[in-house]
Amino acid sequence: MEKDGKSNLEEVVSIDSEKDTTPKIGENVDTKEDITPKIGMEFDSEDEAYLYYNIYVGYVGFSIRRDWLNISKTDKTTITSRKFCCFKAGYKKEVAYDGKKSRMELRCGCEAQMVISRQKNAAQAAEAELANRSGIRQKLVFEFMSKQAGGRENLGFTLKDISNHLQSKRMREMKEGEAFTLIHYFEMRKSENASFFYEIQLDVDDQITNIFWVDPKMVVDYDLFGDVVCFDTTYRTNKNHRPLAPLIRVNHHRQTVVFGAALLYDETIETFSWLFRTLLKAMCGKKPVTIFTDQDPAMAKAIAEVLPESHHRLCRWHIYQNALKKLNRYFQSSNSFAVEFKSCMCDHEYEDDFFQAWESMLDKHGLQENSWLKFIFEVREKWAMVYGRNHFCANMTTTQLSESFNSRLRHYLKSTNNVMEFFSHFERLLEDLRHNELDSNYDMSQRLPVLRVEVLLLKNSRDVYTPKIFNFFQEEYKKSLDMVVNTCYDISPLFEYKVCMYGCTREHMVIFNSTDQTVVCSCNKFEFARFLCSYALKVLDIQNIKLLPSRYILKRWTKQARVGCVLDSYGCIVKEDPKLDITNLYKDLCRNAVNIASKAAEIEEASVFLAKKMVELNLDVERILKKKKQIYLPMKLGWILVIMNM
Repeated sequence: MEKDGKSNLEEVVSIDSEKDTTPKIGENVDTKEDITPKIGMEFDSEDEAYLYYNIYVGYVGFSIRRDWLNISKTDKTTITSRKFCCFKAGYKKEVAYDGKKSRMELRCGCEAQMVISRQKNAAQAAEAELANRSGIRQKLVFEFMSKQAGGRENLGFTLKDISNHLQSKRMREMKEGEAFTLIHYFEMRKSENASFFYEIQLDVDDQITNIFWVDPKMVVDYDLFGDVVCFDTTYRTNKNHRPLAPLIRVNHHRQTVVFGAALLYDETIETFSWLFRTLLKAMCGKKPVTIFTDQDPAMAKAIAEVLPESHHRLCRWHIYQNALKKLNRYFQSSNSFAVEFKSCMCDHEYEDDFFQAWESMLDKHGLQENSWLKFIFEVREKWAMVYGRNHFCANMTTTQLSESFNSRLRHYLKSTNNVMEFFSHFERLLEDLRHNELDSNYDMSQRLPVLRVEVLLLKNSRDVYTPKIFNFFQEEYKKSLDMVVNTCYDISPLFEYKVCMYGCTREHMVIFNSTDQTVVCSCNKFEFARFLCSYALKVLDIQNIKLLPSRYILKRWTKQARVGCVLDSYGCIVKEDPKLDITNLYKDLCRNAVNIASKAAEIEEASVFLAKKMVELNLDVERILKKKKQIYLPMKLGWILVIMNM
């Protein structure tokens, strides 16, 4: 290599031949060939390369020094290449004799040398891409990586380099085209885990229209918690306003879980029908018990066609908001109208009572001919509680969970995102949601909810239910303490009770069967939420039942909700993350390495010792991997050997 680029900052390090400071090779080094430098070798830093070459020449039998270096034109503190040479390289410069005794000349023109050049750091580039996918600004990424490397001078690239790299990556993806990039992404995910499922619908011109996908975690979550699904298409993903259609609901901690997602071309009956059929295909044909949507008529027809057994519910909150718009003057002019309308929506255990209340409201306010109320009455079975009490809805009546999810999406996604950026940020949201469950599981393992009443039934149910569900259940039990039993009819083996809250006239019918110890309440709380109501709990106490019967404990609300295995659409057990074991091993190794490095950094002697051992360990690991016929890819790539002369 020519020395035209030699810098004035050239540093020469001489090693005294009389003092053996050359690092010794460990016992694991068998031959000279094991540590012979080869073109293309990679090092984390200039110092590591120097140490490596020093170990080698110590084995061979000579010493080295640092020779010329080149400096980056854009960053004057960054070294771009460096030469290490034999300490006898070159010749002493001739000077006029001054009569003084000269030192013995050691330089004899030895040509042994090793030249390293700073290359694009693959690991650092990957870190920058990962940070970009995580929504971190480029400047913050650069500052973090600078501190991680011990200063900007050790990075070998500038903030502008990061920006250029990310821009080039986006351009390459755009050049490949969205369709190619999308399919490549899905196939990559499927190769990582066979339980990953995706399906793409094409139009008559073989152009991609609709896309649906579920990862293995979604398959498991749907199997466990997919009895109630919330479906919403109000979020628009990009400047083309393509609807994002996530399917979500709650887990055993009543936290948001995502069962699947789709990018849709339009919102027609055909599109929704395709989507629901694909969902069933991905989920082994399992249909939701209840599905919540907005008032989209195309969606309603598709559900009736593909999911006729599922109970279709309209969001009660949306119904009320539409009523505020359509009937605003009635809300404004009468204090009672809002109360009456809400009562029709939420109250009434019997259909006749609902009809009577509805007609009374129309007559009182002169709304018999109101077109919107006529339309909403036509679909009353989808929003009035009198029709929803007999169906499991996880104790929910609205799609506000979707509203909250869409609000969170806006913090992760931008309208300018390309297809890969969309998936990257969407996965980031999924990771955050799933981490919430991990936090709740940990809290659940460390502490128990506070008992407000020290009774056996509550102690028993606290051990079974998750804290969130137990708090709901405990509130029902507290209310049962204020319940009054007005009448009791004994028609053995049935006992019929009329129960009401103290001071209230509204009664609920509770029937207890002494044969099998079953209890049924006219409020249908258990059917709707799958935990017993205060009225039923009152009757159980009267019947001296002090432990909650197992038939009234739904597994999806318990601490053991995730116990068991789930099969995917191919009949195989779903492994949510096959790489989890490798990840855990990697984390353990990193933690141990950081711990050792932090100790060694306190003393220079320990630091030098550890650096030598790391070089030797690197060689040992390479040998093991070669024996296993695996390709070794260093975690960090920085300096690469480009010229070597023995």
